Amino acid sequence: MGGRLALWVALEHPELVEALALISTNPGISDDRQRRARRDSDEDLAGFIESGGPDAFFDRWLAQPLFSGLDPVAARQHRLASTPELANQLRTLGQGVQESLWDRLPELSMPVAVIAGARDERYAAIAGQTANDIGSNGELHIVPGAGHSLLLEAPTTVAGILSAL
Repeated sequence: MGGRLALWVALEHPELVEALALISTNPGISDDRQRRARRDSDEDLAGFIESGGPDAFFDRWLAQPLFSGLDPVAARQHRLASTPELANQLRTLGQGVQESLWDRLPELSMPVAVIAGARDERYAAIAGQTANDIGSNGELHIVPGAGHSLLLEAPTTVAGILSAL
């Protein structure tokens, strides 16, 4: 969710952004019907969080295949602990709520590092398309052996990519 928010800031206020890193980021859902379905799914998940609490949510969330290589103890240290914060994040920052930014990617005028883990096949493909759509200032980085949570799984590699931006 943070990557899409950073992307939006870079597009709306490019004068504030010297360089941009998009880590496991999806620029959004272009199809209105699919975005509505995602918004409904996120609302259901927000309700699950409110009824079951953060621990039940994280058990369910971390059971997804894209987090299979992630240490669940480490992942829990980097999460929002509050039920209202988690539910609100889904309702305000989810892919179903935010507008798609795919068609605006060519507007990015700053250097952009588009980073994804090789084991996260879905987001690696999205990263490839994102870098392609950005054009000459988009640089694709696929991190071998890493999944979706690059900052936890490959912090040194990500730091090296960021320092070269």
